[in-house]
Amino acid sequence: METHAKVLGILNIVSGLLGLCAAVLFTVVFGGVVGLIGAEGDPEAAMAVPIVGAAGAALVLFTLVLSLPAVIIGYGLFQLRPWSRIAGI
Repeated sequence: METHAKVLGILNIVSGLLGLCAAVLFTVVFGGVVGLIGAEGDPEAAMAVPIVGAAGAALVLFTLVLSLPAVIIGYGLFQLRPWSRIAGI
């Protein structure tokens, strides 16, 4: 049983870290897109900057909200903490 919990913990940590890497990638991509849109100087394009920025921020926040608990629960499962089994379910 301990082996299963440790393997599940490692899988949760890896999955959470991949999600955190995706959040960083989304931040870079959306930041670059907002910078490119804002650099054009077109007033109509400037109206899209807050919309694209808000969409990117929402995507990054959503990814972080899903990824951080996976890392924490994975660490708890790897350390065989009793609270992590309940949280993992």
